[in-house]
Amino acid sequence: MKLIRISKLESIKDIHYLVKNEFSVIRDELDSSSDEIYIAFNDIGLGLINLSALTMLICVLGSIRKKYEYPFIGYLESHEKEMFYADPKKASFLKSSSFINLSQDLRIIDWQLKKSIPDLDFNPNTGILLVDVPAISNSVKYYYKESTYYDKGVLLYNLVKEITPLIEDVENEYEKAKSEIKKDIKKYINNDISKVFTDKEGRSLKDKVISYASEMILNSFIHGRVNPYLAVQRTGKLISITICDDGIGFVKSFEKLHKRKIIGKQALINACMHRSNDSYGIFDVLVSVIGIDKPNFVMTDTHHGFVTISNDSQILKITRNNLQTLIEDPDKINTYDTGQLIRGVRVSMDILIK
Repeated sequence: MKLIRISKLESIKDIHYLVKNEFSVIRDELDSSSDEIYIAFNDIGLGLINLSALTMLICVLGSIRKKYEYPFIGYLESHEKEMFYADPKKASFLKSSSFINLSQDLRIIDWQLKKSIPDLDFNPNTGILLVDVPAISNSVKYYYKESTYYDKGVLLYNLVKEITPLIEDVENEYEKAKSEIKKDIKKYINNDISKVFTDKEGRSLKDKVISYASEMILNSFIHGRVNPYLAVQRTGKLISITICDDGIGFVKSFEKLHKRKIIGKQALINACMHRSNDSYGIFDVLVSVIGIDKPNFVMTDTHHGFVTISNDSQILKITRNNLQTLIEDPDKINTYDTGQLIRGVRVSMDILIK
């Protein structure tokens, strides 16, 4: 038996720490070990659970689970003589955020609950879901006609190329394919994101956030070649949206595109500077979430916020204070290197409504 204690989930840095330290007891033994792996959540305080970190945790555990024969065994209280009992508020939050049900349904964690979890009056606008793009998109089913295409991570562009007779039409057909898949994603996530915005806050910001989230999810599917997790939360005037995947990440994606080696920090900065033709690249996300109106780059009076992006071992937080540096001299941007590589991309948008 191996035991992993989850004691701190205040930020995504804590997940890097867990992987580097607590998860080290299983990381190198997955193929040979038949021991049961217990995950204990009894040490976490309710105020120390960040939804972005919780989303990243289920993503990381899901990635490890793919290499392991059995689900992890989860406890909300100590399994050793019941020395500690589950905090009902903490347990209820993990349940109301869908963390418990989702991890159980995906067979990531087999929860050993000694008593039922109370349904306390938590903010209903909090939740995590896995966006299964092939399941929700008729467009995906059209282009990926056989399931083996998706299972093997075949690029959408290559499939479009196969079915497009004239080579000069490939780019147009590819953009059309992405647009159709993105429409399906927007329709699917619309209610989950719309519910955290009130009617008086208008549709402009809400519609942008839905489009940005859809673009990030599309990128996870097309470039990362995986289905991502989406987490949504509103607490008072603070809205948090997180998209998290365990795909190939920015570094490998850029290396495949440019046919050369690239370091993690540079890949992260390059991704932040990306502007798409339809104004939904990551740079456009940064500008709108932080609270700047284009094209004159005037500060808005409706909201402000920040975006945290993580890839491999690098974490970058963009705010009003360093956005100008990113635009004018990106080499001077400082990223935080956790020292622990974690596969995939995490994008978290935090918006404070004024």
